[in-house]
Parts: sequence; structure tokens; C-alpha cells
Amino acid sequence: MILLKKLALTILSCSAYSLAMALFHHTPISQQKDNVLYFSISDIFLLFFLFSIVIFVIGGVPISIMIDKIIEKMNFSWRVYKYVLHVTLYILAGLLAGTLYTFGLIGEVSNSVLLHSAFGALTFYVVSLTTPKLINFFKGNH
Repeated sequence: MILLKKLALTILSCSAYSLAMALFHHTPISQQKDNVLYFSISDIFLLFFLFSIVIFVIGGVPISIMIDKIIEKMNFSWRVYKYVLHVTLYILAGLLAGTLYTFGLIGEVSNSVLLHSAFGALTFYVVSLTTPKLINFFKGNH
């Protein structure tokens, strides 16, 4: 059940990440130059989704389960420590997964890859954190 839940969160996270990246990387028509190829938002979304879903599934799901088990075993005096450690571990895991994937594909890693990897990991964490709360809210379990 945990794996199925993580896979569903992965698809939501990857979709949110890809949408954010498509909006960020899209060039509005008013700023486009003549004789230059530009992609639509949906094209950019699909490109980011197809590349990142592999990282999210192969790297994100197992690492996320492992991080959750580590955090579960720890006793925190303040809740904020738990969130700070969670965010830190997710960012480090995202950096590791993105670096390994990109290095395996093209043999080098850039600052852009590291930034995208960290943002993807944070997106996964935020979606993992907010989705159960949103589901309970819409079910009426405030």
C-alpha cells in the first residue's frame, strides 16, 4: 500500500514539477523572435515529464520510503526539526538522483541540473505533505 501511495504521489509530483518548469521555460509569443524555434507549454511539459518521471520513480520512490522510515524512528522535541530534516534529506536525495541520472545519460552535471533536481525533490516533498491534508479536507475530515 505504501508503494502504491508513493507511486500516485510521484505522478502528481512529476506533473506539478513539469508544469512549473513548462511555465518557467516557456517564451511568450510577444517575446519570440523570428526564425527561432519555440516550443509550446504542452511540449515543454511533456519533455520535462518524460525525463523526470524516470528519476521520480527509480530514485524518488525508494529514497522517499527510506527517508520516511528514518524520520519515523527518530524522536523530535520540536516539530520544526522534523520538517527541516525532511527537507534537507529530500534535497540531498534529489541532488543525488538527478546527478546520477544525468551523469549516466550525458557524462556531466551542470548547476542547472542540480537546481532542477533540488526543485523536483522539494516538489515531491510538498506534494507528499499536502496531498493527504487536501484529501481529508475535501472528505470533510477537517
